[in-house]
Amino acid sequence: MGKIIFYMPTPTTDARAWLEYGDYQDEHGTYATSLTRRKNHRWIQHLWTEKQKEAIQVWYQPGVKVPDLVNIANDDQIYIRGHGFPGTESISMAKSWGTKVGHRFVVDRLKENGLPKTFTGKIKCYNCNSASWFDGNRSFAQALADYMYGWGYDKCTYYGYRGKLDSYYKEGLAGLHKYVRANGGDTDGVCRASDARVQIKPQDLHPPQYASISGLKKPIAQ
Repeated sequence: MGKIIFYMPTPTTDARAWLEYGDYQDEHGTYATSLTRRKNHRWIQHLWTEKQKEAIQVWYQPGVKVPDLVNIANDDQIYIRGHGFPGTESISMAKSWGTKVGHRFVVDRLKENGLPKTFTGKIKCYNCNSASWFDGNRSFAQALADYMYGWGYDKCTYYGYRGKLDSYYKEGLAGLHKYVRANGGDTDGVCRASDARVQIKPQDLHPPQYASISGLKKPIAQ
């Protein structure tokens, strides 16, 4: 059984992202206990204790080939973390004043960290409204899939979500699950997050549209 990789497209030095998603410790070496902190850990812990399923978090490391991505198995899954909005091709890495990361940055960094183009598993944009277009503007998941496919990642499958998602397992109408919440809070659960997941079909764009914000005009050779 494959593992889940929570990919954080900013480094651990991104203080607001680390405080919300990472294993932040105070000056006494104590981990944060607030429910708005250590969101990756809460999910990882639940998967291991309740389902005996392995999950890890991988943070972007500039110029480094990360073994967990280089050696990824085809039954592993990548979950892109961060906050999303309808019709927006970027995500925010924290709820309050978070670093904004465009879809091209996410793809470029996955490649930089060593994700092989031979990967045939699933890439899930686990961000609120990552599959939601708005007023003709592409969703984040569509933009990411289009760009990533154009750079040769054409063997994996892509997914996005509609609605406001729980960041980890919480109680709801059907028990302890991840839910879509109508108001983004904890008081209701429209459906389970898995019911709001949709597969994204990449659009085969022309080469000029592959261009990275780094200025490259064609895909880098593997």
